Amino acid sequence: MKVRERPSIPDEIVDEIIIKLPAKSLMRFRCVSKIWLHKIDSLAFAIKRSAAASASASADEDNQILQLTFASKPPFPFHLLTLEDGNIIKRSAHPILELPNNIQESNFISHSAYGLFCFHTRGGVGKAYLCNPLRKEVLELPQATTGGSWLDFYAMGFDGTTSTYKIVRVFGKRSEIYTLGTSSWREISSVPPEDLDNMSNGVSAYGDMHWADDDHFSFGQRKGVDNCVIISFDFKKEEFKRTPTPDFGSLSYEHERFVMINLKGCLAIVILTPEDIEIWMMKDYDRKEWVKEYKITHN
Repeated sequence: MKVRERPSIPDEIVDEIIIKLPAKSLMRFRCVSKIWLHKIDSLAFAIKRSAAASASASADEDNQILQLTFASKPPFPFHLLTLEDGNIIKRSAHPILELPNNIQESNFISHSAYGLFCFHTRGGVGKAYLCNPLRKEVLELPQATTGGSWLDFYAMGFDGTTSTYKIVRVFGKRSEIYTLGTSSWREISSVPPEDLDNMSNGVSAYGDMHWADDDHFSFGQRKGVDNCVIISFDFKKEEFKRTPTPDFGSLSYEHERFVMINLKGCLAIVILTPEDIEIWMMKDYDRKEWVKEYKITHN
């Protein structure tokens, strides 16, 4: 009796299918075989999936939020919140990850990007951690070159020229870089052109990190949108720079609300005025071209 062979699917087609799957499914498929485990955990796969997610995010992932709970003492749990039919938010019955005891409440999240969370200490020991909740992994980064403080800034980005993830740390008037997978930090000459103390939380887009000046991006400021400032860090060139803002035209109110976000993979500015909401998106990052994509009138 002749046994019919099962038709095989080329690896290229399999890759195109699985990069579009939600993260929760990928965590299950890591258990299929060692080949699938290495494929899903590889940096090349992460790069392809990040690009695909920027173009068209999975509907399942759009409806999911990670909730981190800080209690009086560790462990601190990550729960998955899912938006279901009828606008009902359902919390996972069990934590998908509990942070270990070495991450105390005195640590705080300084940044999140690429599904990773970065924690660093508030005190002077200069400890920092990366957490991947879906992989249930916590990585302690090498000791910083100098002690940390309340005013340290950390940010994560992706260097497409070397296919590596990097973390930049700003402390005082100095900066240093850590490349994921290496053993130490190294100091760089570039420093922010303005203090980051008054900047908003960083927004990751195009592999780089961006901060907006809170003096302009807040309620009741008199400086107006034409004076807003965006500071960016280019992880390929390893340097800070100013990023030009949109030409807002005649838009100038004292009671504007500004928020900088990542929208569909693009850097975006949301402006709330007494009359309407405008959303500007940077469609061409190389040319720094902004487009007013949406205008929503409200009362």
